[in-house]
Amino acid sequence: MGKFGKVLGIIVVLVVVVIVGLMAFVHYYLTEERVKALIIPQAEDALGRDVAIGDIKIGLLSGITIHDFLIKETDKSTDFVSTKAFVLSYDLLPLLQKKLIISEIRFDEPAVRINRNKNGKFNFSTLAVLSEEKQQSKAEKPKPASAALPLALTIDQIILNKARIEIHDQLNEIPSVDATSSAKLNVALGRTMQDLHFSGSFDFNAAVSHGAAQVKLNGKGNLNRQDVDIVLDTVLEGEQVHTEADVKSYLQSPNATIAVSSKSLNIDKLLGMVAGLPKTKAGKPQKTQPPKTKSGEVIAESLPPGLVAKGTLKVDKAIYKGLAANNFNMAFNLANGILTVNELSASAYGGKVDSNLTVDLNQPDLAYDGKLGLQSLQAGDFSSALMQKLEGMFSGSLQSAVNFSGAGTSWEQISKVLTADGSFNLTDGTIKGTPASMSISNLLGLQELNNISYKNISGTFKILEGGKVKIKTGLTGDDLNAEGEGTIGLDGSLDLPLTFHLSPALADKLKSRASFAKYLTDEQGATTLHLKLAGSLKSPRPALDMKGVQDQLQKSIGKEIIKQLDSSGQGSGEEKSPENIIKGLFGR
Repeated sequence: MGKFGKVLGIIVVLVVVVIVGLMAFVHYYLTEERVKALIIPQAEDALGRDVAIGDIKIGLLSGITIHDFLIKETDKSTDFVSTKAFVLSYDLLPLLQKKLIISEIRFDEPAVRINRNKNGKFNFSTLAVLSEEKQQSKAEKPKPASAALPLALTIDQIILNKARIEIHDQLNEIPSVDATSSAKLNVALGRTMQDLHFSGSFDFNAAVSHGAAQVKLNGKGNLNRQDVDIVLDTVLEGEQVHTEADVKSYLQSPNATIAVSSKSLNIDKLLGMVAGLPKTKAGKPQKTQPPKTKSGEVIAESLPPGLVAKGTLKVDKAIYKGLAANNFNMAFNLANGILTVNELSASAYGGKVDSNLTVDLNQPDLAYDGKLGLQSLQAGDFSSALMQKLEGMFSGSLQSAVNFSGAGTSWEQISKVLTADGSFNLTDGTIKGTPASMSISNLLGLQELNNISYKNISGTFKILEGGKVKIKTGLTGDDLNAEGEGTIGLDGSLDLPLTFHLSPALADKLKSRASFAKYLTDEQGATTLHLKLAGSLKSPRPALDMKGVQDQLQKSIGKEIIKQLDSSGQGSGEEKSPENIIKGLFGR
């Protein structure tokens, strides 16, 4: 034990002597002046910018602290990159076991300022390290073969404390950004990159402006080598959106779960803001755009390989193209380039909207199919929201069920290939002052047809390729029953035969205006009128369907002639001749 104690004592003394010697070396040799003389010229040569360093503290046991590290702009006065302090702390004893444990790497208030001048040049483009000569010389040097680290590396904490980035563009073509972020990260590298493990947390605040648009972002999250999660609040022109996302295996085959919610969202306002964003300045040479293929881009090809996602979107109140909806809910899944909207529902205009949809992102023009249901929507409010000119023209309760399929994103594309079939039903409403009702009432001289009350309007429709809608419908009311079967174009064109069954009161008014109308009444007393609606929805052209009218007249006149010829009434034979009878029928 005595010899062992002496050996142990000698080792302790040697260790102490070595440590004291290293500390003396660090203190007397690695002075602040010598370190600056070593670092600054190398940095200035690599960057082509002035570099400044405040005070430096180096301790064998405590580590390295550098204050006020600055990289200047070309004007030698403005800061390009700055940090108030850089701290590197490490544990000395684990080195004996071939382990380098860095207890902390900390950047206090690091800042980067990126500017773009009126000539379109960024301030970092003049860095020497980015020059062509530097790149060529770097490319000429043979790359050393990758090898495992001689020791295992562990970093207990990498800390970014109030990091800041600013972006400004004098051409106003890219958004201005002023963002701050803090982060803490733990890293274990091991001997190779395959052994890399890290985990940490972060938060950030950002103000982004582009033209008149102002966006504020506030978020926080956690990440490691496999997963990342984030909570983000966005305020855009007063519209607030809350997003929570969790992404598994984000570096390989991302599997994302997303939840988006908002109390109120005016999509019209946001789209208007986007439309008003600054455009590229006139007169600036534009890059030649390659001609787009007929099929367009395939969106699925731009998605991360293997992406799988699911999520929800909930908005308490939303406005889109003038249409207001409450309790908007959407649930979706994305896999293999197929987006499936399992649920899309909202309360609107006294009723409810339900839909589901499948979109194939593997197709060049977004092929899709789905179902749409409308339940108890107030037709007056809904139609006036669709188009202000329709205000006051319709009322009633609307039900509809539609199956549809199509492709494309622009109306020009959609209208050519959209197909659909469905049914509709309206109850207890009125049709007043529409172009169609006004033109028909003027044709027949019956102003009552410009304000029609109905108990029920129901029918079916089918949208065919080429933009034609085949429709079959019927109306029942107190003064009018009607049927129609024909086509309406998605461009508004009309080819719609109509059959009107007038009430006795309306029939009497029509008879007083047109003497032949009394022969359109059948034996049961019902007066039937055949019309044809042509032109367009904006400028309809109604006309009597002469073939239908002639058929009715022939039957009615034939019966009346036979009746009068067979009657035992008084009068000469000349008065009862067929020619005179026909003239009398038309009031001649």
